Amino acid sequence: MFDVQSSRQISAPGLFLMIVLVPGIWTTESEAISEPLGHKQSQQISLSDHCDRLIGLSIRVHALSNDIFNDFSEYYKHGQGHAMGWKAGSRCPNSSVATPNSKEQAQKLSVGEVLVTALVGYWHEPVRYLVAQFGNSSVGSGHFLRRSVEMDEQMRRLAQGMPKVAERVGLADLAAQQRQRWTEESPGDECSRTLQVHSLLSCFRRDSHKIVSFLKLLRCRLPHAVSC
Repeated sequence: MFDVQSSRQISAPGLFLMIVLVPGIWTTESEAISEPLGHKQSQQISLSDHCDRLIGLSIRVHALSNDIFNDFSEYYKHGQGHAMGWKAGSRCPNSSVATPNSKEQAQKLSVGEVLVTALVGYWHEPVRYLVAQFGNSSVGSGHFLRRSVEMDEQMRRLAQGMPKVAERVGLADLAAQQRQRWTEESPGDECSRTLQVHSLLSCFRRDSHKIVSFLKLLRCRLPHAVSC
């Protein structure tokens, strides 16, 4: 995880692009799952407060992704997963994009490179795909479906809140240009589908943690930022 206090060199626009252009420490869980702000209301609160709410949402998303991944791995540990052998997925939805893995890497990115390092937009369709797969009784159980539906809902709220921040920092046009589509590749047999779901969950757990980190960095780069 990035050291927030030593990351002051990153610009607010650059950090925003890292988390938005690709589809709670400060909040309680109840705040994290509240509806995103409407346009009129968002204009009445500070940008830092809006970021705080997005951070709360992102923390909830990461917690859900972590729980689902761990439970899914355990569910198949002594069954199909044990027989097949889990393997980390080599093709995450954003595998063609080199996202920074450390503070040092993030600080070296130019604006042009940062434009292709965001995460939220890349995951919109893969998360919906996970929901559909968990709706199939042959993959997982009702527990996974309920949790994935909640995760999808929180991702939707997070994505809805991002453009409001983009507008406030003058990046709305760039954000609209950077949405990427995911090509769904659904395996035909149950074994392959189960491995694919596990791989997607692993990728999303990793990237949802990055979303939290980048949002916190963005929050600390805003004017009058405190408690960083």
